[in-house]
Amino acid sequence: MLKILFAGNEPRAAAHLCDIETVLMESFPLIDNRPEGEWSVTVLLTGSEEISHLHGRFFGDASDTDVMSFPSGDDPHDDGGYLGDIAISLDVATAQAQLERHSLGRELSYLALHGLLHLLGYRDEDEMERAAMLEFQDALFAAWKHKMAGLD
Repeated sequence: MLKILFAGNEPRAAAHLCDIETVLMESFPLIDNRPEGEWSVTVLLTGSEEISHLHGRFFGDASDTDVMSFPSGDDPHDDGGYLGDIAISLDVATAQAQLERHSLGRELSYLALHGLLHLLGYRDEDEMERAAMLEFQDALFAAWKHKMAGLD
């Protein structure tokens, strides 16, 4: 089971919290290497300034980015705990949604799912890893997309 906590005070995010929560909670049981027990994750929805600061502080690159994950370090063999944090830039997500011609809710949900996969150990550091991760992410997204009526 997965519990979602939200952080940030961006008014633009309020309308999309339910979509993000649904995507993560519906996808979690479908991920083979998920830990057992009750786990929680925090999703921070914020602007470019804070994302750039976090990206610089933790990844050595102060440029803007769409999503970052920060694993907690809790042992996944434990029967529950805290998976970590997912930070999403509302500014980048908005631009990407406009470019792809879909809703902000869909983009935020997709980015949150990407962040969750990183917290569970999926990597996209080279093209082969990235292709495999995105293929799995797309399959998960498609598996529950019908529950997200109105996102496209």
